[in-house]
Amino acid sequence: METSRPRLSIGRTRVAYIGPSLDLAPHRNAAATVAIAIAAPFRLGLGRARIGTQAPARRIALVPPGAWHHLVADGPMVFLYLDAQAADLAALATLDLEAARSGFPSPLSAVAAHWQVDDWCTALGLPVPVPPDPRLAPVLARLDVDPDAFASVDALARALPLSRSRTQALFTASVGMPFRRYRLWRRMACVMAQLQRGATLTQAAMDAGFASPSHFATAFRTQFGLSPSALVGRGITIDWRDRPQAG
Repeated sequence: METSRPRLSIGRTRVAYIGPSLDLAPHRNAAATVAIAIAAPFRLGLGRARIGTQAPARRIALVPPGAWHHLVADGPMVFLYLDAQAADLAALATLDLEAARSGFPSPLSAVAAHWQVDDWCTALGLPVPVPPDPRLAPVLARLDVDPDAFASVDALARALPLSRSRTQALFTASVGMPFRRYRLWRRMACVMAQLQRGATLTQAAMDAGFASPSHFATAFRTQFGLSPSALVGRGITIDWRDRPQAG
């Protein structure tokens, strides 16, 4: 597996990072993070302090959303990001991650180069994404291109048309997270799509509805603990389950 070129695999409500561990300082993510060693084990400590060599070696771990942590790895990693308000996080609570990791293909490096985000989730035992409710399909297609197409749940309810409460319940049940959270994920996906097409960070952030490039960078780092500019600088490649198209 090529480890010098990191890769993002982006689904509708899930993101997987595959590549070097990036030697991050202690930080926290808004998203829940499943850390998976591809080859060599890693060390993980929860808290603001940097960990030492005495931390136990691990091959898989769940970092809860909002938890300060420090991870040190000697080889390539997978970081699977799941929104704190998504149904995936509740499903993780019922899973035996160590048992799931032992059932992964061996060597894991053989699939790491081409597995997509949903492949990792399926291997862990998370639910397979199902087609959305037919009433939402055109809405989601529009949000993929223009995350600000519907300014609020009320605007979405008028478009369907359904009551506000019914719209909220239908969206969350069908997509796996509330409308506002989903729109944030798609905004970030749209920025990354434009960056890969050669747009500047300023252009991409503004087109996706962020107030400024720094607004996008803060939102991205808060969600994933990663700097988007650092990823772009490393020549990151991006794979998509539902690719935002040019507007």
